[in-house]
Amino acid sequence: MQSSSLSMRRMLARRTPGKQAWSSEDIRLLRQLASDGLPLEIIAARLRRSPSAVRNKATMHGVSLRSRADDDHALEICENDNLEPAA
Repeated sequence: MQSSSLSMRRMLARRTPGKQAWSSEDIRLLRQLASDGLPLEIIAARLRRSPSAVRNKATMHGVSLRSRADDDHALEICENDNLEPAA
């Protein structure tokens, strides 16, 4: 019975090809960008991940993604990255 449990854990641990695991640095950057008030799309671009992946990870870690796109600091960061803030 134990061997089937082990094989089940191995099967669940497999990643879908092409998916990149989140590093602790990715989580730190997600928290920082969200606290800076950047829009989801900008955060996703900076992390090179889909908006859906960023939203899901933020939810898992209790990170608020409320955008403050009218905030001067957030706009400055967008301009420095040559990115457009969400409308």
